[in-house]
Amino acid sequence: MGAALTDTIGLSLSIIGLYTLIKRRIPEAMPSLVLDFPREWLVKVLRIGGPVTLSMSTNSLAFIIQQRMVNEFGVLVTTAYSIGMIVLDLADGIMWGLLGSIAIIVGQSLGAGNIKRAREAAIKGTLFVASIVALGVTVIYPFRLSIISVFTSNPKVQSLSMEFLDTILVGLPFFAMFIAGMNIGRGSGSTLIPTVLGMFRLWALRIALSYLLAFLMGMGPRGLWIGIMLSNVVGGLIMLVWVSLGKWAKPIIKTHGKTPAET
Repeated sequence: MGAALTDTIGLSLSIIGLYTLIKRRIPEAMPSLVLDFPREWLVKVLRIGGPVTLSMSTNSLAFIIQQRMVNEFGVLVTTAYSIGMIVLDLADGIMWGLLGSIAIIVGQSLGAGNIKRAREAAIKGTLFVASIVALGVTVIYPFRLSIISVFTSNPKVQSLSMEFLDTILVGLPFFAMFIAGMNIGRGSGSTLIPTVLGMFRLWALRIALSYLLAFLMGMGPRGLWIGIMLSNVVGGLIMLVWVSLGKWAKPIIKTHGKTPAET
């Protein structure tokens, strides 16, 4: 209850702060109730936001199923998985901040009609963040036991957590590539292909492959970790190919049949 209350207070303060900032920068910005939406606007919102909504909802379901598979191996494995995910969340927090900037640069470049800059920012940004993550993994790896020891003193849980991180950390730079592609898709408005790739990564690789390795092939928890790692590696490489091809690099907002750069 306390955690839920502090989250609500934090979000409320964030909304007030954001509104104050916008009002200071753009004094004419005033929130108002709007019920009359142009058909073109609705169609565009559904085309861009629909795949993102589908991606977010299916992601939640996939992680529920993944947690269910982990729980099959008992409390020690579940605890080790939770500790490993905490360590990954710490890395993700830094990674998401860097990757979000790629979407902003891509969106602004396409809005200005600068296709070359958008593609250059996407490719260089993806490889840059992946390199930073790889460097971070290299630095963290020797200290993984010390980090795990902060959360548990149980030798069995420590061993299982080490096994988890030893496997998952390999795929973390590729996961950065994948998330970069998702942000590029959202920044450019080309959300369909990243959503399809994301669903393939989650359901065909992470869920199906993990189940095959862990249960049908009898590899146990290690099979789950390998499935998660391979889903990040394969998903990241496929997403990098999509980003490199650059078919997403075109403005989607037009004014009277022209792009912003032509008006």
